Amino acid sequence: MHMSFCRFVPMICALLVASCVVPAPTQVAPPALEQSVRSQIVPDNKARVLFYLGKVDGNAMFLGAVDVRGPSDLLANGQIVGSVNYQEVVAVDLSPGKYEMFWKQRVKGEEGLASAPVTITLKSGQTAYLRADITQTTIINFGPVNKYVLSLDVCYSSCQLDLNKKKIVVTAP
Repeated sequence: MHMSFCRFVPMICALLVASCVVPAPTQVAPPALEQSVRSQIVPDNKARVLFYLGKVDGNAMFLGAVDVRGPSDLLANGQIVGSVNYQEVVAVDLSPGKYEMFWKQRVKGEEGLASAPVTITLKSGQTAYLRADITQTTIINFGPVNKYVLSLDVCYSSCQLDLNKKKIVVTAP
């Protein structure tokens, strides 16, 4: 009985969190930007960041990894530069340079969980792929306790992002 209860704890927590999320303010990317992203052409004197949601995985995920579905914001040097919902990729063109990037969940009326910052250096013409992942662990002490750790994975080439399965968006003004 105790083990079967523990299997449902992550699902119950996910449902509770899902009821508190705020959708990201996105809109479909203009056709020229979408074509530029799909053909991997970056504007002159710019670097492109593609931010998307990855997986929730960890020792508490008895049925295996699942997609991150919660709306999230990408921050560069403390400022929101893009937002995504499930099955979206936000395209952000930035000036080349060094950035401290992290992501956080969009939650109603409170501060959502945030990843640790990652410092990246963007070069002109370069595309950086930033994937938002969550690791969930369950600690059994006086009952199960779930812990969530958000991470931002950075990739510059050979990234496993299938743009054909995602909607390319920009953050609404």
